Amino acid sequence: MSALAEHVHNYLQLRRALGFKLLGEETLLREFVAFADAAGQDTVSTQFALQWARRPASASANYLSRRLRAVRGFARYLHALDPACEIPPLELLPASKYRPAPYLYRDQEILELMAAARRLRPQLRAATFETLIGLLACTGLRIPQIRCFPPAAAERSAATQSRSWSPNTPTPPVTAARRCTTRASHRTPSGTPRR
Repeated sequence: MSALAEHVHNYLQLRRALGFKLLGEETLLREFVAFADAAGQDTVSTQFALQWARRPASASANYLSRRLRAVRGFARYLHALDPACEIPPLELLPASKYRPAPYLYRDQEILELMAAARRLRPQLRAATFETLIGLLACTGLRIPQIRCFPPAAAERSAATQSRSWSPNTPTPPVTAARRCTTRASHRTPSGTPRR
């Protein structure tokens, strides 16, 4: 193992101890080390990091920027141990601010999803997913937000937002929420119906 590879190993170990996953960065840094070893580089220089980051000629600007950012994070760590190490500036390969437009489901697609959810088994799972889809559709919340949502607030929010739901909808989200709450209250913690 080269000295640079050992530094990468220690860097990843330290960052993971701080709670970072670094799955993509690990792959990129291992590629960088292999490229550096083949070129006889024993530290990070701005020119060499830029040369490596630009290697996939057909890659997007955001991917090239991500490659350079991975090396830059490692270079900041390595600079504390090796003053000869250069930290590449972010401006060399800037990322664009492009975000893809979200897909907006049509009312008919939401109804089809809710109908498919009703066919799930057991019944509590069906009611849960039907309610989840309804709440997502009528409140605009995202899944992580719904996970932390208290049940009473969910029904209040669905009732407030249901005015925008079509009146000829077979199962509006607020009805699905009430149905799920009713079914859930008639079950024991193990999921079996109460007698």
